[in-house]
Amino acid sequence: MDSFLEKLEKVQKDRAESNLQKAREEAKSTTPAGAVQNLKGATSLLSRLKLKKSDPTKVAKANEGTEAGKDATVTLDVSQLSVDMYRTSFAVVVYASVPGMESKDLDVEIEKEGDVITIRGKNQRPEHWLRGLTQGDEEKKFLLQECRWGSFFRQITLPDEVNVFEVDAKLYKGVLILWLPLRKISGRRNIKRKVEVADDDEKTPPQIAR
Repeated sequence: MDSFLEKLEKVQKDRAESNLQKAREEAKSTTPAGAVQNLKGATSLLSRLKLKKSDPTKVAKANEGTEAGKDATVTLDVSQLSVDMYRTSFAVVVYASVPGMESKDLDVEIEKEGDVITIRGKNQRPEHWLRGLTQGDEEKKFLLQECRWGSFFRQITLPDEVNVFEVDAKLYKGVLILWLPLRKISGRRNIKRKVEVADDDEKTPPQIAR
């Protein structure tokens, strides 16, 4: 015969199974048709982030069946550009390291009400340089893979005193330099202005007019 403890354990187990079955029936009655099937194929953003960290080749598969689809993979591949930014009595200066980039690959814009500056770009591995040295499409086996390639993006909120009409941008030895002079201007208005990035290959640091 079963002991008292065994009987008690059996009763608790039966009660737990009964509660679980009841919860499943309630979920079916309150869930719209087709929702259960959609949930089975869905993958959370957190899961996709974890997959990308452990095995980037599984990200595309994880996105299958989601509304974001291909766009979700693109979003995850965009990195944030790191910057140095300081302010003096007459200007705000921004430095961003963009090694291997050319000015034509950088997009700098002033948006919204002139209080946000946006930097975009894409850094690609220059594999075309080796095409003449390799035979056909040889399979690559990476021994080290530490460099960061791909699209980057950064938005910076500007102080009210910045004169957005006199912003200057230089690319000097792989460093993007933004010069944002300070000057009181009357009010804010809706502004969207593209800032041209000029190359500066001089051996001396670029001289930006103050």
